[in-house]
Amino acid sequence: MPPTRNIKATHTGSGGSTLNHAPPKKQATRKKSSKKVAPSLLLTMPNEILAEIAKHLSPEDLLRLARTSRLWRCILMSKTSKFIWEGAFAELKMPKCPADMNEPQIVDLLFGKGCTSCLAPRTCKETFFVFRARLCKRCKEELCFETSELEKMIPLSASISVEDVSSMLPRAWVVTGRKMEEYALRSEYDSIMRVLQEYPHGSEERNVYIAEKKESARAIIESAAEMKRWFEDHEREKMIEHHKAIVMRRITITNKLKELGYTEEDLDSRFDERGWKWNSLLDISSPLTEKSWRLVFPQLSNTIELRRALKAPEFHELRRFKREGEMKAHLSESRPQLEIFAKHKLFLDADLLELPIVKELIEENECRIPVTEERWLAVWNILPQAVEDLATQIEEECDEVVHEAKKLAMQLAKDRYYAIAEKSWEEQQERFAQRSSDDEGDTEYEDIHPDEDGDTFEDIEYNYQFDNRGHQEGSVPLRLLSAQSLLEVEIEGVKTLTSYAAFLRKRASKRFFISHEPDCAERRVAWSDVNVSSSKEIVDTAESLLEDIQLTPQAKMAYMMACGSNFRCKHCFRGPAARGVTWPELVQHFLDELQAYRDLCEKNIEQRASVPLQNDHCLDVGECGRVVGGHEHVTMPHDIQNIAGGPFTDAGQSYTELAATWGFELHPGIADYLHLNGDEPAGVPFGGLADMMPYEGVEANNDIYTEKCRLCAALGVVHGEMSPMLLVAHMERKHGTDLDGNLLGGANATT
Repeated sequence: MPPTRNIKATHTGSGGSTLNHAPPKKQATRKKSSKKVAPSLLLTMPNEILAEIAKHLSPEDLLRLARTSRLWRCILMSKTSKFIWEGAFAELKMPKCPADMNEPQIVDLLFGKGCTSCLAPRTCKETFFVFRARLCKRCKEELCFETSELEKMIPLSASISVEDVSSMLPRAWVVTGRKMEEYALRSEYDSIMRVLQEYPHGSEERNVYIAEKKESARAIIESAAEMKRWFEDHEREKMIEHHKAIVMRRITITNKLKELGYTEEDLDSRFDERGWKWNSLLDISSPLTEKSWRLVFPQLSNTIELRRALKAPEFHELRRFKREGEMKAHLSESRPQLEIFAKHKLFLDADLLELPIVKELIEENECRIPVTEERWLAVWNILPQAVEDLATQIEEECDEVVHEAKKLAMQLAKDRYYAIAEKSWEEQQERFAQRSSDDEGDTEYEDIHPDEDGDTFEDIEYNYQFDNRGHQEGSVPLRLLSAQSLLEVEIEGVKTLTSYAAFLRKRASKRFFISHEPDCAERRVAWSDVNVSSSKEIVDTAESLLEDIQLTPQAKMAYMMACGSNFRCKHCFRGPAARGVTWPELVQHFLDELQAYRDLCEKNIEQRASVPLQNDHCLDVGECGRVVGGHEHVTMPHDIQNIAGGPFTDAGQSYTELAATWGFELHPGIADYLHLNGDEPAGVPFGGLADMMPYEGVEANNDIYTEKCRLCAALGVVHGEMSPMLLVAHMERKHGTDLDGNLLGGANATT
């Protein structure tokens, strides 16, 4: 494009304008100075001295120096300067110069910038050492091709195999995205094809040329690999040196600030806000000089003042965290001395932090005083008693909630029996009033009022109070060993139904791997943050299910937990309860089903939908009219009747026996791999039960549940089944109707 000249617009009298060239500017004439400038001392030096100076430069500096002036170019690019380059190469242990390159070319390839073809400033990430070039993306696409295309490119007239052509070409592997492709130069391929066309097929000259090209390609690839290895090592060393320089600058600045009286907290940048200058001033590779220190110090001191003014609460919390960590470390070191207490593992790090003396030591002087051995001694003096007190507190609180729940459940059972018996007595009285004189001697009409039936009430009381007697020292309270004694543990809003022994094991055991499962929370929180409860519904449901599987209320929790995930609900066709659940999960399942039924009843009333509803999981004889017993609701394998000593096992009754299983807990995946059932209770040997779980099928995909229940939809609930047959079963169980919504005969459905 020709250079443009300055033009200006001049107005004419008619209002138009013409474009005229501006007059050329006069160039200023230089006045020759009368002073004579002496030539540079460097230029007057003999070449031998210049060469001796150049020997101490790096190859990269030599190349830059050769490009500064004609003098240096003549010196460094001459053949006589080869010893200078070789000395610089030896200093950095660079690879020897290959036959097809000279030393300046290697240095330019290793340290140069920009595309060697089009001089574009941006190039591909990798240097193409095989091609002796740095290429931009466009030049790579224009000058190179994938060797996988050789089969299509080689003409039949060339009379040569793809393997031979490929071995004659210098090839480079290039990573493109997630793929790795082999590339070669188009110009090299064209040159080879042109020469091959000149030689007759099978001629001696052709064979010699092919052999020479193969050897040349092999040598180029080997030298390229050597250069690439050296370059990667050199870049790694540069990065290390750069990092060392940054660290040294940071250490120097930090030491200077400490000499001025600043503390470690003043130099902590973790809470800095965007715009506060700190790391950008410290993390520089240039060394710290007096001049640069005078420039950065005012900015650093300003940032420190901002931290003190705005980030004091964050630093206070950080100090508290450090003091708590020191307390936990001292507790960990003192653990072996606490092993004389069987239940010492129930005392967690979080419980230590709840002790008043620990809180006082941590908060002293705004958490600025470290926890030394002397200060820890004050905690150790009361620690053994605190460990015993916590274990006693856990036992008493769990025992109390179970005792209260059993009392309420016993009263519930009495009221339920009284209501049924009174109704039966009234019906019998009606029949008694209608009897004839011939039936006077019939014993069927000899009635007993419920108030007079003391034996039945005594049986009910025994079913709920058989374990009220005390226990020996070092043993688990009898009330907590019963199969009815389930605890609802709430930690951080997550509720879990579990047994006393299982809860202790969860609390005292540590995960072998870090886990984010909710049931891991009890190992992280103090006992004061754990909410343990039970209810009459839990105890009553457990007692009814025990009767359903033909076990007495005196069955032990250790036996029920040893049965593992082998309890199955007969009313469910999918879900965990259909595949097999543990005893606490089974009780929770029936409680959830009862709550779901009650919620639907409330919706039915609120919406006035008049949808027939039926609780197929009902365990209340008075409510559902069903006789409880004989595996009506639950099934379990017959071959586990005597596992762990049977329903009345003595396993897991002492804390020593329980504590023997406390420790590290395997990750569930590893436990499954080792065939260890993690649901078995502490104190009970692991059982060798076979896998009795049926085929689970696909449950997560809602698309397969195409048959929707219209009665559930009327209440705003979406329920689907896989087939019309299963939908019929659902409507019969949950609604007491047929597929059309008609009440079935004998169904106890409410609207």
